[in-house]
Amino acid sequence: MFHIRDGVHIITSDLFRLWEEHVPRHSKVYTDLIPIMEDVFIRYREEVREHVYPGPEHTIYMPDEDVAQFAKDMKWESKLAELDQKKSKTKN
Repeated sequence: MFHIRDGVHIITSDLFRLWEEHVPRHSKVYTDLIPIMEDVFIRYREEVREHVYPGPEHTIYMPDEDVAQFAKDMKWESKLAELDQKKSKTKN
């Protein structure tokens, strides 16, 4: 008997072989992302450990007044105390 197939339900993780232990028989692996992902995570970890990432170019600074308003809205008492301490040091 001849069967016409218009498609098959494929899970994205199967297409990229994200589950090492099992690839379903009906699935085709187009690429193996696991080595690429491992490399990315290792490089990220090393850059964080070596204080390369995040750097100043990855940081967004907020004026102290905005931080204070946010801290008040969030009832973030420790941040408010830190800002008060910073403010009193700059006055001296």
